[in-house]
Amino acid sequence: YYTTDTLSQLNDDFNVLQWVSMLFVLIVLFSFHFNIKHTLLGFMPILSSWLIVLGAMVIFDVRFNLINIIISTFIFGIGVDYSIFVMNGLIGGKENSRLLGYHKTAIFFSAFILIVTVSSMLFAEHPAIKSVGFSTLVGMISAVVISYVVQPAIFRMINKNKE
Repeated sequence: YYTTDTLSQLNDDFNVLQWVSMLFVLIVLFSFHFNIKHTLLGFMPILSSWLIVLGAMVIFDVRFNLINIIISTFIFGIGVDYSIFVMNGLIGGKENSRLLGYHKTAIFFSAFILIVTVSSMLFAEHPAIKSVGFSTLVGMISAVVISYVVQPAIFRMINKNKE
């Protein structure tokens, strides 16, 4: 009873914490440039990767456990970092055309190391470790692809329409 009750409360608290964190990140992103389009574009990879992880967990019947909840914050933080670096490179690219390339290179090496490391968890015998490896891997790959490819494409479409 106590374990079930504690996990239920932790899950409820995590949901509240997740939404509060997303709101805080949205406010911080808005404070960088005071542009709602750039803010929403910077927030898109964060929310999209979170939804992709949840969808993949449902499709592959991976259950949420205590460790998945903790790892989800890690995925959320990595997604925030990647989207902020890409937005900084896109916006700062007007003064320094190589800035986005530098940021993308750093993101690539960071993501490559994390993906290789997390992929090793998929070979574990313990189901909880496998589920952590799965959810982290899906979250990392989706955060990288969305930040690396989708975010710049939408940014260019928005700015093309503006010009």
